[in-house]
Amino acid sequence: MKSSRQNVENLIEGFRNSNSEMIKEMISKYRTLLADLAEFSDVHIETEMLTQLCDIAEKLGGAAKTSGAGGGDCGIVISDHNLKLEKLKQEWEKVGITPLSLKIGEIIANA
Repeated sequence: MKSSRQNVENLIEGFRNSNSEMIKEMISKYRTLLADLAEFSDVHIETEMLTQLCDIAEKLGGAAKTSGAGGGDCGIVISDHNLKLEKLKQEWEKVGITPLSLKIGEIIANA
């Protein structure tokens, strides 16, 4: 839990500073933390298709992890403008993954 909390704090710092490399690093690290949790708890979190989703995104320069309750159907990819989005979608579609077009919205802080 301590590693997870520190990872999230670093991720927030990455977003605040528009540091895409830090953001990608923290997403990848979180994927590793989830894999460690799965092994420790003997609970299957990353399905074969989610593994493909993440591996393909990472191969193309993004960072990816499962999202939601795990063992299910969702994964997220974070990248900068260098990711070839059409190539990512093509690679995913080859293995049966349906990409969704979601974007991060602007955070509006209360005064």
